[in-house]
Amino acid sequence: MIVRTALAQQIKGQMGGWLEFVSSVNAKSGGSETGPASHRFDVLAAFVKTFTNDEDIQVSSLQIFLTASH
Repeated sequence: MIVRTALAQQIKGQMGGWLEFVSSVNAKSGGSETGPASHRFDVLAAFVKTFTNDEDIQVSSLQIFLTASH
C-alpha cells in the first residue's frame, strides 16, 4: 500500500520513482515485473527506505501506522 501511495503521489527516493528503482532491481535480478504486487516485501521496503524528503517519510510512516492498527 505504501508503494502504491508513492506511485499515486509521484514520490521519489534517492534512486528515483518506483519504476526507476524497480528497473535497477530487475537489472540485478533478471526480473521484468514492474508492479509492486509482483515483488517481495524486502524489495518494497528497500524502495521506501530510499525516501529522503521529510514529507514523504511522514506519508510512509502514516501508512505503516494505519496498516498496523487494523
